[in-house]
Amino acid sequence: MVEVALAVLLFGMRDRRQLSVVALAQVVTNPSVVLVCLWSGWRASLPLADAAWRVMLAAELAAVAVEALLYRVAEVGEHPWRQSLVLNALSFGVGLLLA
Repeated sequence: MVEVALAVLLFGMRDRRQLSVVALAQVVTNPSVVLVCLWSGWRASLPLADAAWRVMLAAELAAVAVEALLYRVAEVGEHPWRQSLVLNALSFGVGLLLA
């Protein structure tokens, strides 16, 4: 759970409830993003102009929105949209490095 570790490091989250919400948000959104990317045939080696990149980007942006709404409803942090965007972007970057 890259996002949980990053939430601690970047946003100073220490509260168990907040970290549980971050973990739950990943459990809710990550499988959907992975399935959409697999369905689209997305691979990191594809050219950026490939349609699969647009599908992947749309799936990631949807995940950012869902997670930000979860953070907002659960009152996790002061800037739920920024937190969601940063955590997802860095998690995606880690995924690219590992791919």
